[in-house]
Amino acid sequence: MFPEGTISQDLEPMAGKSGTARLAREAGVAVIPIGLWGTHRILTKGRKPHWQWGVAQTAVVGAPITPRPDEHVKQTTDRVMAAIVECVARARELYPAHAGGEDEWWWRGPESAGAHRKSA
Repeated sequence: MFPEGTISQDLEPMAGKSGTARLAREAGVAVIPIGLWGTHRILTKGRKPHWQWGVAQTAVVGAPITPRPDEHVKQTTDRVMAAIVECVARARELYPAHAGGEDEWWWRGPESAGAHRKSA
């Protein structure tokens, strides 16, 4: 489940929506934040799929985020998105491929992962 509710066309984590926090609280479960990097090089919104072998994929899994009983869903959403931003930044740091050549649309540095760090 992606808390943003859609795929970002600028490749940065977007503002989170409260659905993930609401479901986790109702179900009594934690949210596991995951940051992905590299998947967009194969398939992403607004671009023609580029099916090929050998494209690196990186996933970073963060610590579980448990909704607190007295916590507003916006606060839980903010904690989840902050953790996702950290995971995406780390995934970018670990990513083995580097931008080069003329087609650098897919590259972003770790520092820009928190550009949209607000919740809806």
